[in-house]
Amino acid sequence: MKELFAPVLLQQKGTPGVFSFVHIPLHPCLNAVQPRPIKLHWPKFPRFFFHLRAILPPGGKEKQPKKQSRQKLPGGRSASLLSATTRDAARLTAFWIRDLQPLPPDFATGRRCQMTQNVEFVYDFCSPNAYLAHKVLPDLAARHGAAIRFVPVLLSTVFKATNNQSPFRAFSENRKKSAYLTHDLHRFARRRGLNFHMSPYFPLNTKFAMRGAVAAMGKSWEDRYVDAVFDAIWVHGQKIDDLNVLTDIIQERDLPVRKIREAITGDLAKQTLKDQTKAAVRRGVFGVPCLFVGSEMFFGKNSLANVELELEALH
Repeated sequence: MKELFAPVLLQQKGTPGVFSFVHIPLHPCLNAVQPRPIKLHWPKFPRFFFHLRAILPPGGKEKQPKKQSRQKLPGGRSASLLSATTRDAARLTAFWIRDLQPLPPDFATGRRCQMTQNVEFVYDFCSPNAYLAHKVLPDLAARHGAAIRFVPVLLSTVFKATNNQSPFRAFSENRKKSAYLTHDLHRFARRRGLNFHMSPYFPLNTKFAMRGAVAAMGKSWEDRYVDAVFDAIWVHGQKIDDLNVLTDIIQERDLPVRKIREAITGDLAKQTLKDQTKAAVRRGVFGVPCLFVGSEMFFGKNSLANVELELEALH
């Protein structure tokens, strides 16, 4: 028997009015008629609570619960269909199997249900623009119920593969342009209340820090690691290409020092970073920060407004 999934209204705690639809696997005990709304705490999403709420078709009338039946889906597939009366007259209309694409429409509004949208953040700690974008992105994503996926790359390799270079190097002989680039960084930070100081060690070698970022991917402490290293460079002016300094930073933030040190000095994180960098270049990345919403790419901190417009368009 195929695993059944249900359309679920997801609301972030402490953010009233911000909802999105996801599909989650049903626990066996829920695969039956339920006479009322069901509230769950789903382990995969500890920051959210779920409210299984039915979708009543336009003009539909409340009916008594019916026995489970089968519904044919495109491609000859089928899914269990279950109707259940709830106290607020809403009705859970269907449980859909995992591989149904596209997702079923919202019967009440006619709009297509979508899974939580990801914003992919392609970055290297050596970029001041990536630091500033990183500081602004969490609030932007939260406004639209989007999740951030960090994609660490090695910027020097990106530049070499795309025949590109840092704007500070490209315009090093143009004093007015260089002065403007620095002014723009400070202005961006000042208007958003961000702490920012140009690193005295710029440009930096971040290979050790980026290998650590690879080791942090998907871990519960990934956000803390990324914050710690970005702040060390662009707030405190620390020399993170020194492995001893980087180790001290990790220890101060109560991060798993031994695991990160092993990853930094091992071959797996090194190769994974190379592979991710090559994959990013194949997707069109030529510098950082780059952000992806689906297949749409946005470059630079000043493109964050367009990222927000893209997220709005998807709702």
